[in-house]
Amino acid sequence: MRIGFLHRVGVVNGKFITCKITANMLNLIAMKNTLWKFKDNNAAFVSENACEVKTLYLPLCNTSPIMSSLAPSLHGDVKTNYNSFLLEPISRVDLSNSKSSRNFWIYINPQKIWSAAGISKNLETAKFDEFKLEAGLLWQKISRQNKKIGLKTEITSFIPRPANR
Repeated sequence: MRIGFLHRVGVVNGKFITCKITANMLNLIAMKNTLWKFKDNNAAFVSENACEVKTLYLPLCNTSPIMSSLAPSLHGDVKTNYNSFLLEPISRVDLSNSKSSRNFWIYINPQKIWSAAGISKNLETAKFDEFKLEAGLLWQKISRQNKKIGLKTEITSFIPRPANR
């Protein structure tokens, strides 16, 4: 069964123009953005579930020829242009498959080793993490907290401006 209704769009030459709105269209209209919320008018935003999008990455660069693509899990690459890479080049799809990434490990004891980037060997510990991504034009900050083990970290990533520019 198709659900829908006619909606008056406007009047042309004294006649109403209508369009049919279906249930799928209503769902799209009613759907709220749950991935991010803008913080200000400078394009800064916050997301508490961006770590669940395995192919999400954000660009970082500066006025010198340094560019980077960085995921909330700290996977990504660093390059000086599209043909010269400092790290292995990576595609959007590779972000979720790659084993190499930037990371910061905290060793508590042999059974508790926690990753500030969320890439822990102990996935049971990592599933209790509270995650938040804040980002703006050419910077990103990830916050991760695990109340069960009592740790919270914030990692801000950007490419500094060269001193001579």
